[in-house]
Amino acid sequence: MGSSARILILSRSDHAEALAVRRHLPDDRVVFVDDDGLRRGLRLAWDLTDPGDPGMSWGDTRFAVRDVGAVLYRPGMRRTPDGRIVETLLRPPEALGDRYADFGRAEAEAPLVGALLGSDARWVNSPVAEAAADHKTQQLALAHAAGLTVPPTLVSSDPGELAEFWDRQDGQVIVKAIAARPALTLGTPLPTRRVHRADLAALREGVPLPTLFQRLVQARLDLRVTMVGDRTFGTAIHSQEGASPLDWRLDQTVRFTPYDLPPEVLTGLHALRERLGLVYGAADLRLTPEGEYVFLEINPQGSFLFVEQLTGAPVSETLARALID
Repeated sequence: MGSSARILILSRSDHAEALAVRRHLPDDRVVFVDDDGLRRGLRLAWDLTDPGDPGMSWGDTRFAVRDVGAVLYRPGMRRTPDGRIVETLLRPPEALGDRYADFGRAEAEAPLVGALLGSDARWVNSPVAEAAADHKTQQLALAHAAGLTVPPTLVSSDPGELAEFWDRQDGQVIVKAIAARPALTLGTPLPTRRVHRADLAALREGVPLPTLFQRLVQARLDLRVTMVGDRTFGTAIHSQEGASPLDWRLDQTVRFTPYDLPPEVLTGLHALRERLGLVYGAADLRLTPEGEYVFLEINPQGSFLFVEQLTGAPVSETLARALID
């Protein structure tokens, strides 16, 4: 990338992680396209008057699409009036009202993302890659192919089949959302929880829907593995010391410490990241009491600032280097 290439940040103006990365970038090269700009009256334009050299404008900043060297994609999350959590790059002017808000958002985002996807810019990460990677069933299959250990898992809408799986696993089963980010549809995070025998009866009486059952992986430690290109930052989460040993997200008062993973696990994780087309990924694993590393999932938009703050890992600086180099 040339020393004058533009670096675009697509995020909220108050997004702590986007701002942490920006602090490591040269000011004269950054264009911060925040999700509230249209509401403040900033102009967004894509100009194909010269088909060989399309241009873009954001506010008073104009540049050629070919001059965009990298894009940091960290969309904002906002709650709608009806309680949903939505992921947005651009919020349309409030005058459109609730009825046309989604249409206005799509109309605003389409030229921005479309123009940049058509360029040679390096995305961290491409929204196309993230959309494809955001499927837990695919992740588990590809992780196994990459040499990682994955837990026995069943997704089924058949209560009888789920009950048989529960029996085969001696009742050591958890249930969690199949979709990668359930808060976007439910409006609230959905924690991982144990499946008890009484839950099986409730499944038989309820509306049959695909449900993910997975063997409970006993943990000595939970592990968050943050990857930026070929760089890796491992974090041990001492989840068994806290009030939520099954889902560490519900109790972050436990210790977080730097952790070095074995080379073969790192090789598998990076093979998976590359297979999914990601530059950045935050993987969750468990280290069992027997010393086995078990892959659970990878999040293309996983948080990293807590890793940096609690362990000193220079994740935001490494992300900035990935955008500059």
